[in-house]
Amino acid sequence: MKNLSERIQQVKDETGWSNAELARRSGTSRAAPTDWLNGKVRVLSAETAQQLSDNSEFSAAWLATGSGPSKKDKHVDSEATYVGKAPKRTLIPVLGVAQLGENGWYEEVQCIGSEGYIEHFSNDVDAYVLRVKGDSMFPAIRNNWYVVVEPNAPIVLGEYVAIRQIDGKKMVKELLNRNSEEVSLMSVNGGSRLTLPIERVAEIHAVAAVVSPSKHKDL
Repeated sequence: MKNLSERIQQVKDETGWSNAELARRSGTSRAAPTDWLNGKVRVLSAETAQQLSDNSEFSAAWLATGSGPSKKDKHVDSEATYVGKAPKRTLIPVLGVAQLGENGWYEEVQCIGSEGYIEHFSNDVDAYVLRVKGDSMFPAIRNNWYVVVEPNAPIVLGEYVAIRQIDGKKMVKELLNRNSEEVSLMSVNGGSRLTLPIERVAEIHAVAAVVSPSKHKDL
């Protein structure tokens, strides 16, 4: 696995870009490529890796971590054009850990080692990931798996959602029904049902995916 300096030098060698052009395509300052090349900065942020990938043929995962092929799979992109444009593969940051409790409630807690990202298809620029701790949602969501949440995505009945109440309590549930008066929910493991008055609900975010631990990448 090449370090960041070697990866950036490979990008320059294969493209012929100057440092200024590299900075422009990655959306960074003009000094940033110099810092990457001389080892002053050893880690490329997920956002920078994604923007550079969007403006080149290089893989965001490879740019950020050195893992996988250096180039994006052009064959996959060409196949996707037959059914429409595929959503962009995004490096979604892991913000923390959802420590599960009774009835699917969770608290976000800081956990050393939870940093990094999940590589997943998403068009939501505000998407985030939580690592699940606990077995109260088993088998639907397993211990140490990841939940991808898209705050700007439409809410769909019958799918999982992340809910925050006015009092700060948070939970992941299946959304059964929502109207002007109440929200009806079911535990993701098919257990108990719950109905909340709409005035108690502060936010409802769509859960886009439940992702296995193998999809996690360290920065």
